[in-house]
Amino acid sequence: CMVYNFNTGGPLVRSSPAVSLGSPHLVAVSDGGVVVRAAAQGVLAGGPPPALQQLIAPPGGAAPGIAGGTYSTFSSVGVNAAGTVVFAAAVNTASGTRDAVYRCAPGGSPQLVLTEGAAVGAETVIGIAGAQIASTGSVFAVVSLDDGRSALVKVKPDGTVLRAAGDGDLAPGSGPCRVLSGWSIVGVAGRRVMVSTSAVGASSSSQMLVTWGEEEGLSVLARRGDVATLRPDLSGAVLAAHPSVLGGNGEDGRPHAVRGRHAAYTITLATANGTVRAVVTDLLPVLPCGSADVGGQGGVTGPDGVLDNNDFVAFIDLFFSAQPGADVGSQGGVQGGDGAFDNNDFVVLIDRFFAGCV
Repeated sequence: CMVYNFNTGGPLVRSSPAVSLGSPHLVAVSDGGVVVRAAAQGVLAGGPPPALQQLIAPPGGAAPGIAGGTYSTFSSVGVNAAGTVVFAAAVNTASGTRDAVYRCAPGGSPQLVLTEGAAVGAETVIGIAGAQIASTGSVFAVVSLDDGRSALVKVKPDGTVLRAAGDGDLAPGSGPCRVLSGWSIVGVAGRRVMVSTSAVGASSSSQMLVTWGEEEGLSVLARRGDVATLRPDLSGAVLAAHPSVLGGNGEDGRPHAVRGRHAAYTITLATANGTVRAVVTDLLPVLPCGSADVGGQGGVTGPDGVLDNNDFVAFIDLFFSAQPGADVGSQGGVQGGDGAFDNNDFVVLIDRFFAGCV
């Protein structure tokens, strides 16, 4: 098995793995490395050629974090610009097969991110459909829950699991089709994920493309049945909406419909002059990283929206004057804010100050 890198106008570079794989498939390429997978034969990953790749997850090998577990088959593999690999695997155990998601930093060994049996709020994961990794190191995944519903979740680098959205939620906007059902990740960009889902009504459903960000929640890009205007003289009802592909690869090394602040998708419109199909690109809003800005809650005059040294001054002032309205934990820094301004909030403030939003 060889992994090749063709540089335009440059020489051929070859990377030879230390193992032999049959029918290898190049799955993802980013500035941080390449990932190759060969059906059920394992996950091969490493830095960009000519660096050698390593078989980080061999079939039959021990699956970390699951007692007695061994890798069976692999899917949904990606690598971000930092060279961190994510992959979903079916893991064999004495009691049966379990779905699991692993993350592996460059030169390290796979670490368990998510598995069946994990708690998502009051529910339990019973299946995992796939996973993608963002440049922040956070992993997004689609899971099945023990209440019969599916959900989109975000796993932060510290292991915190957030339920982003799920079956039964209401779609933004109005109309007869509002109850969401079914989730498919089509791209990640930083703290935002783009998904395909459906809004279901009493007698019909409306396929839609949405983005989700921890600070903004769900936002609709395109929804079947909505009226879209491409230019002043061209508008009509959306008959279908599908993700398109932006140039280059997304944050986990695979072609994606969202990259940076840009989202690309194809819509089909029913216009006065017939059916029109168009590729649309949207410039997405910047997700604020200042939701924990204590200054914005009255600690200092004239909040700047940036988490900086002024916020430490504000924090100390608010902490000792016990103003519960400044509870940082309730703003997503920790799961399930307690509404009280206490030591947990100091941990959150430190985390956000040095690590930024993940």
